[in-house]
Amino acid sequence: MVTNQTVAIVPKAIAILADPVFSSDDERVNNSKQKSDRTLPQQLLDRSARETDIGVWQRLPGTRTEAEAIMALVPDSERVHGFDFAANREMITNPQLSNYRIIHLATHGLLNSTNPELSGVVLSLFDEQGNSQNGFLRLHDVFNLNLPAELVVLSACQTG
Repeated sequence: MVTNQTVAIVPKAIAILADPVFSSDDERVNNSKQKSDRTLPQQLLDRSARETDIGVWQRLPGTRTEAEAIMALVPDSERVHGFDFAANREMITNPQLSNYRIIHLATHGLLNSTNPELSGVVLSLFDEQGNSQNGFLRLHDVFNLNLPAELVVLSACQTG
């Protein structure tokens, strides 16, 4: 007897990225006094921050509190989170994120009305050793994400 069965993949509840690392001086960075060369995406991010009078990217510890409060409402098996260094471009662009109904980003947002192409979301800019990494998710990157989620939340300032 041959049967045709359809297997449906049921999306999980929520993926949360919060409390990224914005500075090599952050206490979470090993050898936190190490200085890194700024990559081109980070130079563009710095330029956009200057143009919008933001200045230095400060840690947002309240984003972790926000994320933990949300996670407390959802069973462990229905959620994934990226805090600190894991709140990065690699996580937000991971195809596995398409398996979640809600995507919640709690970080700095940047709206640059002078140069809109420099608008975006700021994720972790450094790895655990203090090496710079591209953590600037520019507007065109956001539009190219494959996130068939029911809801995408951007909890940030400077988002328009």
